[in-house]
Amino acid sequence: MNKLTKGALAATAAGALLLGGVGTFALWEDNQSIAAESISTGQLDMSVGSGTWVDVSTGSTILSIDGFNVVPGDTLTHTVPVSITAEGDNLAGELAVTQASIENALGADWAPYVTVTTETVLPAGSAITPDPINPDLLAFASEGTHTLDVVITVTFSSDAPDQVGQNTSLNLSALALSLTQA
Repeated sequence: MNKLTKGALAATAAGALLLGGVGTFALWEDNQSIAAESISTGQLDMSVGSGTWVDVSTGSTILSIDGFNVVPGDTLTHTVPVSITAEGDNLAGELAVTQASIENALGADWAPYVTVTTETVLPAGSAITPDPINPDLLAFASEGTHTLDVVITVTFSSDAPDQVGQNTSLNLSALALSLTQA
């Protein structure tokens, strides 16, 4: 090999070494973790307990509503306990009683003679407040466990003529509670 070829190879090798070293050249550097910890979510939940039926006409508790036959002039109430769990630092919510199409459940014949109403009964000092425009809408603005009763009143008018409403049933499953974050 002549001197010129040896010199070219040596220059190429030196250049490759210099270029290979470019990628490993570094300035000072440091990395640290931020101790931000973790975040947790809250919850908004509702549980509905077993209700109690009362025959307001006689003042007696109805042990089995399935075996009770309402007649014109009767008024019944169904009281259902509700518990709301609200956990979250900025959590506010609304509870609404939704009366979806009770008239459909009644049927055309006796719909004019049966009324179904709902109301909520709040314990003294409750953090839940009724909406001034819509009393079926309740609001709470603090976290914790909130309890209340929902009372459903069914009145069968004594003005029902002839045999209207005999041997039929009223399905109250259209009544529901809705809990939403506000």
